[in-house]
Amino acid sequence: MVVIPIVFMWLCYLGLSLWLARIFNRWARGEKHRFRYPGGIVMLVMWLPVLWDAPLQEMKYRKLCREEAGLTVFKTPEQWDYENGGALRYLSPVKDVKIVTVSEENYRIYMNERIYYDIFNIPRGYGLIERRSDVVDGETNQVMLRHVDFDAGPLHHIPKFGRIWMNKPSCRSKDDDFGKSPFLGMDLKFKGGLK
Repeated sequence: MVVIPIVFMWLCYLGLSLWLARIFNRWARGEKHRFRYPGGIVMLVMWLPVLWDAPLQEMKYRKLCREEAGLTVFKTPEQWDYENGGALRYLSPVKDVKIVTVSEENYRIYMNERIYYDIFNIPRGYGLIERRSDVVDGETNQVMLRHVDFDAGPLHHIPKFGRIWMNKPSCRSKDDDFGKSPFLGMDLKFKGGLK
């Protein structure tokens, strides 16, 4: 459990900042200083560098989940099959799945000889990552399905300086089962071999 030492470290940091704030408050009372609580400034100086981007990340994460995340259907498997003269019956699903690296953020997985997944992992700032999956017709380069999701690294990943509050889960709700996702149901129809 890597998280336990990190939580202990932040609790020690909190204890140190409270201890220093208390010392500065006592000093101010003893000196009859006009500013009564300099401990507040100590807390601000100690915690601002640590927490400055957490609210900004949270606002951006919520906005992206609300406005950009989800499934977009440009063409259903039935529409594509109709427009291509029943081609799904003749396309055979790939038996050995190979992942082809297109670029650092882009991977390609072929579903059959014509249709493939394009998977993108795009950094969006404040540690947020856009995870986009496209189902693409390789002959026309037309995107037929697009699923967009956002997170801030996998939850087992420890961010810089152990700031575990900067990890964000997927935009999908916790009770959503990805195995029952409409994306997964639709994309499987593009594999081919339909009777």
